[in-house]
Amino acid sequence: MVGTNYIKVGSTSNPRSRITSFQVGTPFEIVSPYLLCPSVGICHVDVERFAQGILDPHRVRGEWFNTDLPNVISAIQKSHTDMGGVIK
Repeated sequence: MVGTNYIKVGSTSNPRSRITSFQVGTPFEIVSPYLLCPSVGICHVDVERFAQGILDPHRVRGEWFNTDLPNVISAIQKSHTDMGGVIK
């Protein structure tokens, strides 16, 4: 969310719709600064869970983390490459 260190780490098949649904319930602007399309054969839900596990010390509630964007991107990319994915 813009103006905070809260970052949601999740997966969806429709990012635009998902952001819109979250925006309705929060006074902060929600943006999507990083999207990863997993390599063929890699399940986006597995990448999400692995990344959330790495970020667990920063977990606030559910899929929300109090950390910075570089830390989140690093966790997502590590999860993806550890599962055999390629970052382009």
